[in-house]
Amino acid sequence: MENWGLSEWLHWQEALNPKEIDLNLKRVGKVALRLDIRPPTNRTFLIAGTNGKGTTLALIEDILIQKDLKVGSYTSPHLINYNERICINKLPIGDSKLIDAFKFIESIRDEVPLTFFEYGTLAAFKILNDLNCQVWLVEVGLGGRLDATNIITPSVSLITNVDFDHQEWLGETLEEIAREKAGIIAINTPSIFADSQVPKSIEQTAFEKKSDLHLLNRDFSWSNNCVTLEWRGKDAVINSIMTPSHWAEGESSDLAAALMAIEIV
Repeated sequence: MENWGLSEWLHWQEALNPKEIDLNLKRVGKVALRLDIRPPTNRTFLIAGTNGKGTTLALIEDILIQKDLKVGSYTSPHLINYNERICINKLPIGDSKLIDAFKFIESIRDEVPLTFFEYGTLAAFKILNDLNCQVWLVEVGLGGRLDATNIITPSVSLITNVDFDHQEWLGETLEEIAREKAGIIAINTPSIFADSQVPKSIEQTAFEKKSDLHLLNRDFSWSNNCVTLEWRGKDAVINSIMTPSHWAEGESSDLAAALMAIEIV
């Protein structure tokens, strides 16, 4: 292991746990306690949803980089190289930092059979922590409640929308799927839902956790004239936002949610 390259580490991780997907926070949580992970208390964004979570994350990323903040992001899956999953100000992390993180996790893992995604998530959080990123942008992998990313406490939890996906793990009905995604809502922490159709389980979870839930078309909204977009939040209005001509309603809602998340924190 000492002289392994990145590809060797990744190949080994794939075989560590026989299950590709094994939704359970016990394993990853146990190892995380030994990492001393400390996300920024006021700028940690946890983003879930059936569609649009990657777009929403990228929009927040672009805006906060322009504010001269050091932004660390963790997304999945990658397009070409694994390094793309962890970026600092949009630049993929280097092999050496990934390997160093993997080595450290292995030194404290104590035979806990982490899945491939859990191993990578812990490595990402260690890297963002060690590099003192001022902003953490974290995309949920699958669902939310039992996803490995849900071991951190966010400053704001953002759910883009809920539709049928991964029913074998998340449930057969939209309410069941929504309940799993609502699992990222943290106690006494603001949350956002960025679709006009709000599942009851989203509202119920926010109520139970005393989370201030911000809803599209109630607490924030957008409108456009085919050329520019106007956004309205609770305390601010932004006019004449130039958006790509190919954007549909979904992308506009993603931008509205991104701006709302930034306003909240």
